[in-house]
Amino acid sequence: MVSSDLGPALIALGMAGFLAAVTQAPLTAFIIVMEMVDGHAMVLNLMAGALLASLISRMISRPLYDSLAEHMVGKAIATSDPVHSSSST
Repeated sequence: MVSSDLGPALIALGMAGFLAAVTQAPLTAFIIVMEMVDGHAMVLNLMAGALLASLISRMISRPLYDSLAEHMVGKAIATSDPVHSSSST
């Protein structure tokens, strides 16, 4: 089992890795988690975990925000009414 001193550090590392993998923004992820857990002593560990998780995420999936933007633009285009110009002669 994991010693009690290592548990909170592993949880913080997992939080930074998960957030970095989902958002693919490792700097933001490790800074947010570092501030949340007041883990200024864990800066290098959190940074390394976030960078590794982000790199693995980029290898296996598309960026989250790009995918969401494409989906929203496609949905907006599909629901917009086309402008018809009718000419009566």
